Amino acid sequence: MIEGQEKAIKQLQQDIQGIQAQATEERKLMQKQIDELKRMQQHAPMRYRAPASAGRRRDQTHP
Repeated sequence: MIEGQEKAIKQLQQDIQGIQAQATEERKLMQKQIDELKRMQQHAPMRYRAPASAGRRRDQTHP
């Protein structure tokens, strides 16, 4: 029974490492996309840029 548990633990550790590696790659891709969007926004004409308050809900704005 202990051998089976050790094998299961090793498999779980490998699975965790795989998930962590995948998450790292996804974070890198997301950061790359964020950087690209920021770059595009910086080069966009002013008429295409969203106003600073665009992300706020109406009840969160200050008079």
